[in-house]
Amino acid sequence: MGKPRELTIREASLRMQSGKLTAEKLMESCLERIQAREGVIHAWVEVYEKEALAEARRCDREFRRGDRLGPLHGIPIGVKDIIDVKGQYTRCGTPVYPAHIPAEDAPVIARLRKAGAIFQREMCARMADVDAVIMPIASTTAPRGLSSTGSSIFNRPWTVSGFPAMSIPTGLDADGLPFGMQMAAQPYCEEQLLDVAAWCEKVLAFTAKPSEVCSP
Repeated sequence: MGKPRELTIREASLRMQSGKLTAEKLMESCLERIQAREGVIHAWVEVYEKEALAEARRCDREFRRGDRLGPLHGIPIGVKDIIDVKGQYTRCGTPVYPAHIPAEDAPVIARLRKAGAIFQREMCARMADVDAVIMPIASTTAPRGLSSTGSSIFNRPWTVSGFPAMSIPTGLDADGLPFGMQMAAQPYCEEQLLDVAAWCEKVLAFTAKPSEVCSP
């Protein structure tokens, strides 16, 4: 077996139920990775390491008693800093919304907690010093035809986490198929995102059309 953190949720859950893995070992593996990479990636606003390990040990005690809360019992979960977790700071990555410690969980957190999840805080404040982030919209050009716009894997993180995002065309490949770039901004910063997109369009000045559109 590789590192516990490399297991899928289902695999980790089955191993914990069978006694081959503990929630504490799983959490330690995840924290080890955070400690090793955080200096480069800067993905976490806050890491409640001591509290997370204590929660993992509690889950192990419940496992031994046969008191499994649900399908996520003992599974570490990272939470965006725009979602309230009881007793942990919510900062939203912006001074517009003052940091506060919520007295109650957001509904999604309450449901995850009921299923046995253990929480950690994920990135939001890291975007506080930039207007937007720019990245590829996909790993390839758009496919031919109108049946598909291609893979959405680069778009999903922003959609799921509630960050506004948009894309603009930036060029054509040798076959005349389009490729583009994607921009994302902090929550509630749609106007700022549109300003960045308008600036990019002006600088790039891209006006060509895909070959299939140009064809008679």
